[in-house]
Amino acid sequence: MATDFQFPKAGKLGPYAAVFCFSIGVLISTFVFNTILMKKPVEGMPLHSKDYFNGSKRDHLLGVLGGVIWCTGFMLSILSAGKAGFTISFGLG
Repeated sequence: MATDFQFPKAGKLGPYAAVFCFSIGVLISTFVFNTILMKKPVEGMPLHSKDYFNGSKRDHLLGVLGGVIWCTGFMLSILSAGKAGFTISFGLG
């Protein structure tokens, strides 16, 4: 079942709008989950907010790179679903 991404039905998001909304959601939820996991870590001692900012530039850039890779993979998965179908796209993802 191919999806018409060029002219989506009324009320439906196109693939790029979906990726944009996904990215905003990840950005917002990062602050929420990061705060919770710093205060109540799964392992180790609780951290303060200043400990997050004491991380090296390399650590922060690796986190951003991970987000870019995740978002790119999600976008390619959505775009391939329009041609290959959702089942095949999910399997490839």
